[in-house]
Amino acid sequence: MSTLEGGKFGEYHPLNPLEYTDGHRLLLQLLMKQPVMEDRELQKLFKKLTEALQDREEEFPSATLDEALRVINAAISWLSLEIRMAIDETTCEKYRVLISLATDRANSFGSLIGKTYSDGEVELIKMIIHHIMSGGDENDDDVPADGTDASSLVSLDAIHRFNDQLPRNQKLDQIALTAFLDRATDDHWLAQTEVDAFRHVSLGIRAIGMFLFE
Repeated sequence: MSTLEGGKFGEYHPLNPLEYTDGHRLLLQLLMKQPVMEDRELQKLFKKLTEALQDREEEFPSATLDEALRVINAAISWLSLEIRMAIDETTCEKYRVLISLATDRANSFGSLIGKTYSDGEVELIKMIIHHIMSGGDENDDDVPADGTDASSLVSLDAIHRFNDQLPRNQKLDQIALTAFLDRATDDHWLAQTEVDAFRHVSLGIRAIGMFLFE
């Protein structure tokens, strides 16, 4: 499973209005368009933005990306939003993730992804998240033999069982289920990995950001 770093929910970040500039607004706009971004990619964009401002004889008041994100987080805290560092423990890749700190996370999650996912797909993602966060099914026979933490993984067989539990009008056929898993992976809600030559599903960076912060 991946890990997430950041301030605690409700933590106050003082903001000097003079610190928040057009440079910070541009960075925030980038992350609003692409809420999950590789850290190294955002570092490159920050460097280009700083150089562009220098060409216009302007200075970015934040010397580093971390400092710039601290200022942005202070500015967006009243919206219950925060940019955090997430680390995919499978690839060790670092990401910057714009997440919601809304107290009613389940409802906000459903309303957020419900715009692009069907009711059945939303329920499947919720079932997968609940399965992982509750430690998995002790009776599940799909336990990896290589020592991988099974509680952070959901087998395809388990997902088929979840699909069978949906109301008839929400169930997905095999083609639709495969397409859904691939799309949810591309959107970083889920992640797919191969264990013992079988495909398993785990939480993606965006789901971790929304559900697994302290």
